[in-house]
Amino acid sequence: MKKMKVLVPIDGTETSMHSLRQLKKLFNADNVDVTLMYVAEIIITGEMLEQDDMPKARNANGDEVREIVINQDFSTTVSSIKALKEGYEPILDKALEEIEDFNVEKFIDIGYAADRIVKKAKKDKFDMIIMSKSNKKGLSRMLGSVTSKVVKDAETVVLVVP
Repeated sequence: MKKMKVLVPIDGTETSMHSLRQLKKLFNADNVDVTLMYVAEIIITGEMLEQDDMPKARNANGDEVREIVINQDFSTTVSSIKALKEGYEPILDKALEEIEDFNVEKFIDIGYAADRIVKKAKKDKFDMIIMSKSNKKGLSRMLGSVTSKVVKDAETVVLVVP
């Protein structure tokens, strides 16, 4: 039997951990491969190159790494991106403790959360995305949430956990 591929985006909040509890209720650890995803969102004023237009850089292993260029005069170096990603590892490690019996891959990305989640789900052909609803209130809620954008744009099943 083919294992189901499930993407679980988390943001470190208690609400996002509900997704992991739901995953454990729905699936036997032997029947699913899980990818825990954290997206470090970047909010920048001024001009910024689109993600797909960003210059490419390579790390010491030869792997491609996006380099972010802001206003053509300030760049975040590859080492800064690596340090930024390493700073979010504890969030994924905490989530991993919740589902230690599962086969889990950790993935950290940088960008606009909803766009990166949808892109990852499509690129890696996930069967399902399990994520929690937004905690946002007031103006932030009116501007739209990551969850609602993922539900709207994903090409796979999205389970929203309250």
